[in-house]
Amino acid sequence: MLSGLEQRSTLSFSVIITSFERPLFLLESLTSVLSQELAPVEIIVVNDSPSFDYSACETLLSNPLCKTLFTQGQEGANRARNIGLSEAKGDIVAFLDDDDVWFPSYLRRISEVYQAFSNVSSTVCGKQILGSELISVNKANYVSDAELKKGNTFCGFSGFTCEAELLKKHCLDESLSNAQDWDLYIRLLCSGALIKNIPEPLFFYRAMVESGITYKNHIYNEKNASLILKASIKHKEWLGEQAFRRRVSWMTLNNLKRKQHKLKWLALCAKHIGYWETLKAILIKTKHMEKS
Repeated sequence: MLSGLEQRSTLSFSVIITSFERPLFLLESLTSVLSQELAPVEIIVVNDSPSFDYSACETLLSNPLCKTLFTQGQEGANRARNIGLSEAKGDIVAFLDDDDVWFPSYLRRISEVYQAFSNVSSTVCGKQILGSELISVNKANYVSDAELKKGNTFCGFSGFTCEAELLKKHCLDESLSNAQDWDLYIRLLCSGALIKNIPEPLFFYRAMVESGITYKNHIYNEKNASLILKASIKHKEWLGEQAFRRRVSWMTLNNLKRKQHKLKWLALCAKHIGYWETLKAILIKTKHMEKS
C-alpha cells in the first residue's frame, strides 16, 4: 500500500469505465473523464457487449489515454471491472459506470483527500441526480460497519476509488448481479482498510435507467429472485440476525407497489426471514407511509 505524503504527492489514476449496449451514455461518461482538471494516466473502457455498435464513440476512444477491452459478451459488470483492473497501471483505480458523469473536479478532489489522509486506502463520495438539483450525501467521515449494516448509504462504483494494490488482492465478486459495491465495501473493511467518505457530491448519477441494476430489481423472475439476496446471504453472519432480517425485508419489499408479482416478492421475503417477520416488516412500512 501507498503511505507517506511524499509518495502520495505523485499519485496516478487508472480510470475503468464499464459499458453494456449504451454507446450514447458512454459518450457522456467518457467526455467527463477526458475533461478532468487532473488527468488520469489511462482510461480503460471495458465493453461487455462486443457485437453492439459503438461507432458513435470511435473519436473519443481513439484518444491516446484510452484503451478498449472486451468481455466475451454479457459477462456482467463485475467481470468487466476485474478485466479492467487486471490491466490497470495507476496507483489508484477509479471506477465509472457508463451511465454516470463525473464533475470536472472529481479526480483532483479525490487526489487531495489521499494526500491529506495518508492512512486512507479507499474513498467514496456524494452524488447529484442527473437532470435535477437532488443531492445524496452521507455526512459520515468514514465508511463503517454500522453504516453498511443499514445498506449502502454512500454511493455506487462511480464514486468509489481504491489503491490498486489493495483492490487487486480482493477483486470483485463476479457471482453477484446486485449489491456489488456493498459487498466490496464490506470485504475491504473486514481486511482492515480505511474508506474515507467525502461528504459532498462529486458526480452525476443517472437514476432508474431501464438497463440498470436498480430498475431490474423491481422485476421478479426466477433468476432474479435467486440472485437478489445473494450478497445478503453471503454476509449474513457479518450482518447479524437483526440486520439480516431488516436487509432482506428492504431488498424484497421496498417499493413493493411498483414491483411486478407482489405475492412472489412477499413469499421470497418470508422464505428467508419467516412469515411473522415479513408481516412485521409490512406493518412497519405501512406506518411509515401513513406518517409521510
